[in-house]
Amino acid sequence: AFVALEHEWNEIASAVRSKVAAAKEFTDAHFAPWSQEQHYAPPEFSIDAAKFGECRVQIPSPLPDGRETVEFTAPLTLVLPAEASVFIERDEAGRPEAIRCVNNIVYRVLQTVPPGKAAFTLIDPVHLGQSFSSIMHLADFEENIVHRRIWTEPVEIEERLLELNAHMEKVIQMYLRNEFRDIVEYNKEAGRIAEKYHFLVLADFPAHFTETAMRRLLKIAASGARCGVYMLIHNDKRLGLPPGFDAKDLIQSSVYIQATRQGIVLP
Repeated sequence: AFVALEHEWNEIASAVRSKVAAAKEFTDAHFAPWSQEQHYAPPEFSIDAAKFGECRVQIPSPLPDGRETVEFTAPLTLVLPAEASVFIERDEAGRPEAIRCVNNIVYRVLQTVPPGKAAFTLIDPVHLGQSFSSIMHLADFEENIVHRRIWTEPVEIEERLLELNAHMEKVIQMYLRNEFRDIVEYNKEAGRIAEKYHFLVLADFPAHFTETAMRRLLKIAASGARCGVYMLIHNDKRLGLPPGFDAKDLIQSSVYIQATRQGIVLP
């Protein structure tokens, strides 16, 4: 029995190492580390992925003597359309880490899609735009990349979410119909007239979120990925959602991360 278990574990460990190696090879080829020497070269086509970090993983061995524990560093990568939303839940001390993570994802997306093919709706009700202040430099060149400004008031949040809901309806009814599974498939066919990817970027969620805003956000969680509308949510778990709403409805359609004083962790 021990020999059979050892053989099975070795096969599993080998498969895990192979998959991680392939993922690292892909991300190393497409996502260079940030550096002052790095020169931006706009991509002609989107690779529909964006690396936003790395994760240290340990998988304990089931063998009685504890041998062959698998340890590796795996890239964390958003993959469009199914896995491109992120829900970062933070505790009282984790806000700086969470905000840095969200900003990093925005810049990584911009690095990996053709110019003009990504747009961001930035909402920062508590810090009045400071959370995404560096991103606003982009508006000096093209204000539509960041939807003109950073939004802070409840009525503005409702309006921006309504616009994204309307965009989703347009994509489903005019572009996808019964011909394309999702926006990524459509864009491959469309070529130069490909639709933009839209990212809703929220700081200190659910501050200033009304019931109307929550209903509109849940529509994005349910159908946004198919339409090219994604969420980058920084959640302050100390703030309760409006009655009748559950964060699980957002988490289940997102990559779920926790931000603490010690850094970013995957639960």
